[in-house]
Amino acid sequence: MYSTTSSSSTPSIARLVEFVRQYRDRHGFSPSDRDMARGLGLERSWCSRVARAAVARGLLVNDPFVARSWRLPAATTTNSSKTPSKRRTR
Repeated sequence: MYSTTSSSSTPSIARLVEFVRQYRDRHGFSPSDRDMARGLGLERSWCSRVARAAVARGLLVNDPFVARSWRLPAATTTNSSKTPSKRRTR
């Protein structure tokens, strides 16, 4: 199991990483930015900033060109193959 109690993790980052793990386990796909903000009770812009900090610390992975691609680096969820790979259009 992936630990969210890394020494390089702030409480906000740890909450976000745990939320992503639980969301993927429960729904079978990754949360959107809006889902994360609502689930954590944060503003979308602040949630995005925390998520980018988690990516910089190696606690989350995200493909900026794929919708709902937030995941743990070593995803251990059983439903990880159900992650949609819809490309964003511009």
